[in-house]
Amino acid sequence: MSGTSFDTGVAFENTVFGRNCSIKSTIIGERAVIGNDVSIDRAIIGQGCNIGNNARILPGSKLWPNTESKRATQLTGS
Repeated sequence: MSGTSFDTGVAFENTVFGRNCSIKSTIIGERAVIGNDVSIDRAIIGQGCNIGNNARILPGSKLWPNTESKRATQLTGS
């Protein structure tokens, strides 16, 4: 989790964070995996989600449980 900042949010059990992430005002469900260099702002990430490296999760996004993103992408799930 080197270089990762988690500001004002909740991360449930067994969540894994990559390096150099910026996570703000976000709820992350259990067993989620957050890759390296990921930016998440004011979102809800369901349990078991796998967010790939370099992803950008935009404000207001809600990702269903077990959603997977394998490559750099910009997600606005609802």
